[in-house]
Amino acid sequence: MKTLTVQISDEAARKLAEHASQNGKTPEEWATRLVEEAFDDSWLSDLSPEDRAAIEQGWDEAERGDTIPHEEIVAEMRQKFGW
Repeated sequence: MKTLTVQISDEAARKLAEHASQNGKTPEEWATRLVEEAFDDSWLSDLSPEDRAAIEQGWDEAERGDTIPHEEIVAEMRQKFGW
């Protein structure tokens, strides 16, 4: 096992501690879980090739910045669903 020291904002530390507590873990245990899950792509193997390709396309688009701003999506949802 490897020890890694990172700096996070006070707000992120507060949220980490809160979520850890809600799940019966220490902040360190919860951070370890989050980091390990971030690199676990085993769920991809359960998807069809078409779904995997669509996800990869979405990731590529996001990396290029080819996205729709959050505010625009919210406005569209409000109009469409009367929120």
